[in-house]
Amino acid sequence: MGVISLFKEYLRYLKSPTYAYKRDQPLDLVDVTKLYFMVFALELLMFIPMSSLVGVENLPHAMETVMEQYSGWQVFMLAVIIAPILEEFMFRFHLRYKPLIFLFLIICLTGFNYLVVGDTLDIDAHAAMHDPWIVLDSVTRYLPYVGIMGLLYLLYLGIAQLRKLIDRMIVSEFAFVFYLTAVIFALVHIFNFELGTTPWYFIPLLVMPQFVLALFLGYVRVRNNILYSIYVHMLNNSIPMLLFFLASLSGDLQ
Repeated sequence: MGVISLFKEYLRYLKSPTYAYKRDQPLDLVDVTKLYFMVFALELLMFIPMSSLVGVENLPHAMETVMEQYSGWQVFMLAVIIAPILEEFMFRFHLRYKPLIFLFLIICLTGFNYLVVGDTLDIDAHAAMHDPWIVLDSVTRYLPYVGIMGLLYLLYLGIAQLRKLIDRMIVSEFAFVFYLTAVIFALVHIFNFELGTTPWYFIPLLVMPQFVLALFLGYVRVRNNILYSIYVHMLNNSIPMLLFFLASLSGDLQ
């Protein structure tokens, strides 16, 4: 199948994501790579005008701090090896297993509720990023809700009829799970930027490339095993790192 046909098939999937899509027809590594570069080209076409609108070049990026604190090879290991493995298991491993999908939804619901009541828990989000114990102290007041969510999951595991009912709902509403996973993955990457006075409505534009990437990673994960989505994630992160090393090498030679 040609790359254009593969891309059209991918776009059709995005119209209506389904659970266990073509598991018996996984994509080979060459097709996955060709599809990735089609998606990467789409990312560039979308992000270049958006970056000018938002002024991305003027926003401090977390990677700048990381590069100041660690050597080039340490940054490479973190960005190209460690981060893709961790993020794929955190954000996409669940997409092929109904019990993990339900656990993911439980965690999302718990996290959303925690954000809603965060003001009443007196949490300084900025301070919490530097001192996790602040969150731990406040979470103790949130434990009853966490306990309820944990009990719900145990009931799901222990009661066959309830599990069958929820599993049917997961399959029928898998598109929601698929897109929620992509949205959360994208929003997490907003912490790559120091937003300052950036208007909140620019946030979707800032994370649009991560959202587009997340859709493709989700598709690869649904159809193939987790190693393929890790490979794509590593490939995606290696491109800016390679450009960075080339720019550094060019600067050293001048």
